[in-house]
Amino acid sequence: MNGKAFPMYESWQFLFGRDRATSEVAEDAAELDDVPADPVETINPVDLFNDCYTPSFANGDPAFGSNANTPATNIGPERPKKKAKVDAKEASIHDAFGNYMAQSSTAFLKIADSVGFEDRLAAKKEKVFGELEKLDLQLLDMFAAHAIIVSAEENVDTFYDIPENYRQAWVEAVLAGKIKLKTT
Repeated sequence: MNGKAFPMYESWQFLFGRDRATSEVAEDAAELDDVPADPVETINPVDLFNDCYTPSFANGDPAFGSNANTPATNIGPERPKKKAKVDAKEASIHDAFGNYMAQSSTAFLKIADSVGFEDRLAAKKEKVFGELEKLDLQLLDMFAAHAIIVSAEENVDTFYDIPENYRQAWVEAVLAGKIKLKTT
């Protein structure tokens, strides 16, 4: 108990002796009917706490603060961390997982790029007819030119690569068969 006295040690020693009630003050359950009506002494918990043992570190700092309401400020010296030993089997698993993640990342980037390309191509294809409406064409010629241009992604790219002031001539050449475009 680190040099602190237990406040009721002597009265309890008289009652219990070493490990059980002894001598003439010992009573069994049948004799408990004659309990005196004297008031029981109340103990202030703060006084009891101050009189009892409180754990402390070697430097004298209290382990759990200076009183019951103060949180612990010094938990004690921190243990040095052990270096993890990695055997060859764990290292090879780590390397294999790293390679798998790198390959997966590359594959996912390719998938994302192709999905993005398809979205961009679809958006371009939707705008082709609007661009054809700006030209001086008959309605049936617009339908035919649209069908030819959107039939392959290279045709869409070629259509948008032509400057706007030359698109009229380009579309007329495609419809006349003078320019052959890819068809799927």
